[in-house]
Amino acid sequence: MANVITIKAGDEYRNHLRIVLTYILIHFDFNNIGELPLIGIEKVLEQSAVRRVVNRLNACNPNKPLNITLTDTLVYYSCYVCMNKILVSKYDERITSIILEDLPDDHDIKTFKAFRNQMLSINSYLIRQLEDELPTQKKLFALKDRLAEIEID
Repeated sequence: MANVITIKAGDEYRNHLRIVLTYILIHFDFNNIGELPLIGIEKVLEQSAVRRVVNRLNACNPNKPLNITLTDTLVYYSCYVCMNKILVSKYDERITSIILEDLPDDHDIKTFKAFRNQMLSINSYLIRQLEDELPTQKKLFALKDRLAEIEID
């Protein structure tokens, strides 16, 4: 499958991807142990697909470009949209608190408000960027429709 996106070596974007993927996996983990209910993202995102993308991201050399296939791009896109939906829901603080625990005290996004604002902003930008780069991709259109149906309290 052809690469859709290439992330430059050492790109800060990789850290953002890790946070997004970790956030979504925390949701799945909390759901698996009964701490959070199913909220609809499981209709669009499979936990195994997110873990596969995490493994690929972690396995790549940070000093070399990261090539992302269409299949993985759609997983990332779904994660951005789902994370944004969770960030504005009543479930956000529980998941965000886990992420914030791992950040250094002097990190720019160490507070709940800063984390939420930055993630919403960057994810929204990345969503628009992918939509602009893949305007004729039928799989993206179908995925957007399925993601639009997810409503989280």
